[in-house]
Amino acid sequence: MFSVPRPPSLPDSRTPLRFDGQELETATFRLRTVTPILGGAHRTREIDTVDFVRVPAIRGALRMWWRALFGGEYDEVRALYEREVQVWGGLLSGETRGAAPAQKVKRSPVQITIAVHNAKMVEVDRESPAMSARDGYALWPAREERNHGQLKRPAAPRRLPGLEFTLTMQFPAAEAVRREVLGAVRAWILFGGYGGRTRRGVGSLTLLEAHTERESDRWLPKEATRDEIVKVFGWNPFESSSSRGCDDLPLLAGAELVSGQPKKDAQQVWFEALGWLQEFRQGRARSEVKRFPSNAARDRGSKVPGKSFWPEPDKIRHIFGGSWKKEARHNATPVWPRAGFGLPIVGKVKGPGDFKLHWFDRKDHGHERLASPLIVKAMPLDGGRFVPIGIWLHRAYPDGTVGLSADHWRSDRSRASFDQLVAEGDTALYAPLVTKAVRNAQAGHKLQRAFMDWVTQKNRVRRIF
Repeated sequence: MFSVPRPPSLPDSRTPLRFDGQELETATFRLRTVTPILGGAHRTREIDTVDFVRVPAIRGALRMWWRALFGGEYDEVRALYEREVQVWGGLLSGETRGAAPAQKVKRSPVQITIAVHNAKMVEVDRESPAMSARDGYALWPAREERNHGQLKRPAAPRRLPGLEFTLTMQFPAAEAVRREVLGAVRAWILFGGYGGRTRRGVGSLTLLEAHTERESDRWLPKEATRDEIVKVFGWNPFESSSSRGCDDLPLLAGAELVSGQPKKDAQQVWFEALGWLQEFRQGRARSEVKRFPSNAARDRGSKVPGKSFWPEPDKIRHIFGGSWKKEARHNATPVWPRAGFGLPIVGKVKGPGDFKLHWFDRKDHGHERLASPLIVKAMPLDGGRFVPIGIWLHRAYPDGTVGLSADHWRSDRSRASFDQLVAEGDTALYAPLVTKAVRNAQAGHKLQRAFMDWVTQKNRVRRIF
């Protein structure tokens, strides 16, 4: 006769969770998307049809917002990176072995799980977005591409607003880690989003419920005010820092925040914020412009928008030469002010045709991407409302120049420094680029000053920070 072994005893449900000897805290957030999702899958230009919201995508977004929140507290990038690895995981250099230091993988103590609730109820838009649509300015990368009428690349699908999911996080209960992890979640919900083009308001979120171990935790501000933002975070995330060691990263410390009026409709709020940038860059005059500088970004035109008053098209005409040079109203000295809104810039100018602007480092290596420091989106407020906001993140420009290329060709004559708005000896045609405040702004902040002054004066927008 044999005895049945007793099953192992289960741990007490009240026993705290632990990771590597650290007690863990659990927090849950029920979220809903309020603008379309573009991307977010393991392949670009796709939305995931299995993992509708992917943990790696959220973890990447939280890391970015963690750096934006806390990068201003560090004097050097290396120290920031080491702290980031301690919180979010990654590679750490260990003792030197031979010619190179050994590296070890540090697993993140922050655990993330996702539960999607209504994916099958949220439709997917597979049509090519129209540039004339109110969301077309944000979704233009999703357009289909054609070559001589033949489909070259289909439109990228977008998941429509309304996707609901629960984000569950477990992290060390130590006060320092708690502050950093929950601070990143707050910043992501308020200022970020899920998927691609989040700096243009795509994939924005609102919070439906939040459960943490402290009842005093606040998540959404009641109003878009300085006091409410500070209450939500528990400190002022926009306060300038004396440290300049991580200035090449986009930071909230030293950033500028403006807001409009709150409304219930998140889509309308998003369109309003997006419209600020679109009008500043491409707004058409109501009638033919005869005097300069103009307060409009381009002439009225007839069936199509007229000539731009920004200098870039004329600079391209000078570089390409030929008969198109005669149409230029700016001089030949290159400047590329709109590079400050992010790179690459791909476009077409009547005559020369397609072009691309990107940046080159001091070793003359070309770089395709430079993320925009400007975020325009619908920020959620307590009570189901939303407010249009613009955030200009604090970030130094790269140590390099902006230049032009077209069809595997590039011109050294096209190189210019970042944040030059008007070329030496040139006549400005667009008024916001030559205001007194812009001329007196510090180097690296001239385009920021031009846009922020314009949006607050023209659109009755308030400065918060």
